[in-house]
Amino acid sequence: DGLFIGGNVITVRKDVQEPPICFRCHTISDGHFASSCTVVTHDICGHCRQEHTSVQCSQPSWKWCWNCKRPEHGAGNRSCDVRQKRLEAWHKTNPEATYRFFLDNENPWTWEELGAIEEAWDPAGRRSLKDAVEGERPATGQ
Repeated sequence: DGLFIGGNVITVRKDVQEPPICFRCHTISDGHFASSCTVVTHDICGHCRQEHTSVQCSQPSWKWCWNCKRPEHGAGNRSCDVRQKRLEAWHKTNPEATYRFFLDNENPWTWEELGAIEEAWDPAGRRSLKDAVEGERPATGQ
């Protein structure tokens, strides 16, 4: 699998899209970034939640998640329940982010959804991959 360019096979993939994350307060998906953060007045460490950047942390083994407010992991942990819920909510507002490949109406194999997302949104409403393959083709937004 891949592209044949200049006599070489080049492996390509679609990047998994994720919601924006503020690297000042570590809030996920509310649309702001560190340069415009009004949640806090100073940098918050993504490891220990103290007043310094994550790079400056002298105790990275201390963990505190700004999103779920628990000491089990740092703010960047991908297994955080709150992060997963916000990621799913963000994917529902960005339908193409739920598909593993760029959609092509002529090739149903491109309609494969990402594993963590059970259902995807399309202009006709919410439906599963099985329904999409057995029913009409999903819109590509083009």
